[in-house]
Amino acid sequence: MSMNIIFVFLMLVNCCCTSHAQSFIFAYTKSVQQWVVPSGVNTIISKMWGGGGGGGTSPEEPDVSSGGSGGYTEAIISTVPGQILYIAVGGGGIPPLYQIPEYPASDGAYSDSWPNGGKLIQMGGAGGGRSQISIFNTPQSDLNAAIRVASNIAVIAAGGGGGSSGRLPRSRTAGRAGGGLIGNNGTIGANSPGTQTTGGTCSTCGPGGFLQGGHSSSPWTGGGGDGYYGGSAGAMYQISSSDYMMGGGAGGSSYINFQYCSGTTYAGTDDGGYPYNANDTYNLMRYGKGGRRYTGGYVNCGVTTMDSVCRGQHGLVVISIPCAAGTFKNATGQCVSCLQGLYSTVESTFCSYCPSGKYSPDRVNCFLCPTGTFCVNSTANNPQNCSPGTYSNINGSTSCNDCPVGRTTNNVVGFSACLVKAHSPCSYVQFIVYKSIYFLFKDS
Repeated sequence: MSMNIIFVFLMLVNCCCTSHAQSFIFAYTKSVQQWVVPSGVNTIISKMWGGGGGGGTSPEEPDVSSGGSGGYTEAIISTVPGQILYIAVGGGGIPPLYQIPEYPASDGAYSDSWPNGGKLIQMGGAGGGRSQISIFNTPQSDLNAAIRVASNIAVIAAGGGGGSSGRLPRSRTAGRAGGGLIGNNGTIGANSPGTQTTGGTCSTCGPGGFLQGGHSSSPWTGGGGDGYYGGSAGAMYQISSSDYMMGGGAGGSSYINFQYCSGTTYAGTDDGGYPYNANDTYNLMRYGKGGRRYTGGYVNCGVTTMDSVCRGQHGLVVISIPCAAGTFKNATGQCVSCLQGLYSTVESTFCSYCPSGKYSPDRVNCFLCPTGTFCVNSTANNPQNCSPGTYSNINGSTSCNDCPVGRTTNNVVGFSACLVKAHSPCSYVQFIVYKSIYFLFKDS
């Protein structure tokens, strides 16, 4: 009960030093965006979703499949004020171009999803584009070239593979999800995912590559998802004397550069599913969802709402300046300093006591109490000295020990060892007298 009261007190009265945590949201623009690290900011948190793969479509046949969702990557990134972040937000994989108003027929017979989702040809869906953050110390003149410099890539969330179109239910496969260190893939031989070292390949499909989803080589197969290494397009190959397999595209791989950051990456779900962490506060529109298959012809296929018919949903990138270590984020989003003696890590929602035997002088780190002192859970920011007549001889003590008989601290605090008591001349004479009396009576 007492600890609960202390934490309530902390929340109510420790308002001396506050600031607001900030978030910056980057939506799809089909171009590289920039963000400069502000003064005093040495850590940021990124959340990103790759673009979902497009769904397959057909004006006649019902046997088409959905695209895979984009991947999700979350990371804590070390930054230096003044650094420039170049940000790509992956586009959702599209169905055939003439179904989407923003891709008129003048764009050509093939169309992909920015930056480099695998292209479609006719009735399969294109692969979703990757989302990415790259970090540079100086401005770059060619932004598209900047995001292709491998050593400067911090994080990537991969795109999902596009769905396919076929004649029979058994002759087509859904697009597979991007994300994770290896993207998702489907039926053996139908497609191949991107990994951390190679793009997806198969004997009869368009291969993926570095920052590139595989392009469809058949009118009915899906494009590969974009990624650190892209997934292959779906394969078309004969499965019987009268039928062919039309494969959906495989997912691309996500990436975390541990030179800059720590984090986790997750694959999404196949066949028109939602990405990982789809219920995040920033993702109420289900960014990165795979496009659904569409069997009603070409009319109104390009709706871009949350329940888009056949287009994959665009990705999203969110950059947050977290509450620093030594503070906590309260219910209103303010960063509030911890009470003296408590500590917190980056982006904490509460402050904590140091473990027993440790103390925090700076609200950020916990140190072992030195010898001659002890530490218990309290808001005191300094170790407590051992009282006279007691000592502690190890670092990290939680209590002090009484001096043994015949030893003392001479009424001084903070001893790590007890001293031998000094004897006065009178005491020595008394000792000799007592000893003589003892032997006198013993002999009689």
